[in-house]
Amino acid sequence: MFLHGSYQSLNATLMHIISNMFALWMFGSILENVWGPKRFLTFYLICGLGAAVLHMVVVAYGFYGVEQAFNAYQANPTPDNMRAFIEEYVTRPTGNTLINEVINTYHSWITHPGLDMSQESITAINRYIHGYTYPPTGQYFGGIFDEATVGASGAVFGILFAFGYLFPNTLLYIYFLVPIKAKYVVAAYALFELYAGIQNSAGDNVAHFAHLGGMLVGFILLKIWNKRNRSHFY
Repeated sequence: MFLHGSYQSLNATLMHIISNMFALWMFGSILENVWGPKRFLTFYLICGLGAAVLHMVVVAYGFYGVEQAFNAYQANPTPDNMRAFIEEYVTRPTGNTLINEVINTYHSWITHPGLDMSQESITAINRYIHGYTYPPTGQYFGGIFDEATVGASGAVFGILFAFGYLFPNTLLYIYFLVPIKAKYVVAAYALFELYAGIQNSAGDNVAHFAHLGGMLVGFILLKIWNKRNRSHFY
């Protein structure tokens, strides 16, 4: 929740933290004035942790699918099956050492169809998934199971949801020109994140279900607090 970064891109890293902090300031400052700093901080942290939990559940489910696909590939390693695995599961940006190994192995195999590169392909995919230590130097290349998720977006989406929940008819000016009610902006964000998360496009390294997790936990927490003391919200 307190780190930001984007894969091999300083500009994306800067945009990541600037956009999150701008949204936190714009919507969070109003909520903090309503709730006070203690309740606001509690809400922010719980939304962030809830976002992380949902994200980890989704990631674990995805990793299970990768493992199952890899096990199936090992039972029948062919160029066609390797291509299918690459298209479905090799989704990180190009330039990564272990991705290059997988791609190069596949290209070598289809270029030289007389060679049996089944074991080389299994090794390459295994390294891509689980990581690999290069013996001469001891350098470790992380696999997809080693990837970290950073950013305050889950907590910030909880803040965004709370703002739309408590001030649904407040006008937000998209690009400082187009007025839209807060409740519609929140709904649009939620639908987009759900669509993007389900679609899971290649190269998309955004934790969409973490965003949805922050909104979901924010909704649950607001309902609990509202039930206990309606004076905080009306």
